[in-house]
Amino acid sequence: MANPVISIVIPTRNRPDTLEVCLRAMRHHTSSKIEIVVQDNSTSPETQKVAEEAAARDRRIRYSQSPYPTSQRNNFELGLAAAKGDYLSIIGDDDGYSIGSLDWLVGRLQKTPVDAVRWNLLHYVWPSLSVDGEGFMDLYHSQCFGGSSIESGADLARRALRAETMGSWDNLLVYHGMISRGVYERMKSMTDGVFFPYPMPDVYAHNVIPFFCDKYLQVNDIVSIYGVSGHSAGASWAKSRSDNDKAAKEGNRWMAESVEDAVAKNLPWQPDIRTLRYHDYAAFKVAEAHGMLGGQEVDANLWTKAIVNEVAMNRGQLAPWLTIKPKAPFDQKIIAAVKAKFSRKPALAPDVVSNKKTANEQLPSLRVRAVEKAFPDDVEGAMLALSTLLGPQTARFGALPKGQMGRGTALINAAAMRVRHLAPRLSSKIMNSRLMPTAVWRYLKMMRWVENKQSYGTHLIITDLQNKYRENSKK
Repeated sequence: MANPVISIVIPTRNRPDTLEVCLRAMRHHTSSKIEIVVQDNSTSPETQKVAEEAAARDRRIRYSQSPYPTSQRNNFELGLAAAKGDYLSIIGDDDGYSIGSLDWLVGRLQKTPVDAVRWNLLHYVWPSLSVDGEGFMDLYHSQCFGGSSIESGADLARRALRAETMGSWDNLLVYHGMISRGVYERMKSMTDGVFFPYPMPDVYAHNVIPFFCDKYLQVNDIVSIYGVSGHSAGASWAKSRSDNDKAAKEGNRWMAESVEDAVAKNLPWQPDIRTLRYHDYAAFKVAEAHGMLGGQEVDANLWTKAIVNEVAMNRGQLAPWLTIKPKAPFDQKIIAAVKAKFSRKPALAPDVVSNKKTANEQLPSLRVRAVEKAFPDDVEGAMLALSTLLGPQTARFGALPKGQMGRGTALINAAAMRVRHLAPRLSSKIMNSRLMPTAVWRYLKMMRWVENKQSYGTHLIITDLQNKYRENSKK
């Protein structure tokens, strides 16, 4: 394909079942300016067959195979290196993009180039990981009001470095986000030609990308669907350490391979630590060592507090902190702080040995077949159900906010961000409550003025549809 605007990289390994669905779902995006790169991290003939059959139906698909099974980090690296587009995005082989989103982005980015694109994503739990064997989506209505705006990367970089965002997933993403080729090349040039110089590729990139972005496009709607299936390595790594659990084996394999990765061997890498704030901090320290933070410094005291707070909210993360040995120069201080915090509270939450998931009772749980019985209960069906609920995305994405924030608004914004940082669970529960007034959650959740009738109408319509579908699914 000549001159694609967007390259979608799909890293995969021995997952022909979900990959087949993922590639089939990509056919709902019709632009010829999209290329799809399947980056195969195995020698599985089944995976290659699925990719080649899909490529025979869709000429935008290219198959690329690593020369030997390698780490997840390196496979991500190989996939981006194989891509030819002006903009680069990565999704998993059990993920998808909401219908209409990529076609809209192709036109938008050709008219108004930016350094990155940031959006909301929806979690779809595949039947293989659902307790009742039926896929579901917990839908936060505050994610679906639409609109887009151009934002400053510098402000997001500052907040990320001070741990004022909710973590790497709250920053600018290449995995379930999009970056320009210019950002990709500039970052690689500072780390000896390696884009991911930390074993957790998404955590590293998402924290550092904002420092290389002048302007980014913020889309306040669902663009991608994050599929959570029995294959999900990241989910099993975060939740379980037991080899007796089948769902945990994928994460444990990923961890073992990351230790042998060429990059990890040159780093004081702590794969047993499940505290993501620790890895955010470690990623920033790697970037700082390469001079990538624009002269800003990482505040060790601030990040130590953030790490301790995460462990306090997730006691299942505590066990390895009590036994690990320091590797990085900053480890001794952090390990001591965690141990001091819990020295009088030794009780640990048990390791999770199952990744089976249930719907959130506090949110509308959408079942694909409650929307339309003919839809397949997989990520493609989730895309179709979402499109049925929300309607044409071009109308929702295209709306722009009125004006800029004034000084008073900026102060309220800063205060709201502080509350969100100090009490994330409480603020999340408040923002996503069905009792939250529309105007308030629109402001608090997205932190910007978005006044358009389309957004408000979408909120009312989707809330009504959610309630109807939820009642029907009980019958």
